[in-house]
Amino acid sequence: MKKVLVLGASGEIAQWVIRMLADRDDIELTLLLRDPKKLTSSEPSNARIVIGDVLDAKRLRRIMA
Repeated sequence: MKKVLVLGASGEIAQWVIRMLADRDDIELTLLLRDPKKLTSSEPSNARIVIGDVLDAKRLRRIMA
């Protein structure tokens, strides 16, 4: 299974990528966004949602592990 991390998951381009990957069962999808208020409830049910900042290197390493 491939792991995909989408940074800035609430952005326009990220939303497009998420829709493209949502139905694939060979993808483990993780969505990173800073502001939980920007969750749209249209995130795929199989996606892991992580609230955080891409500049937090320590957290980013844990997410990608």
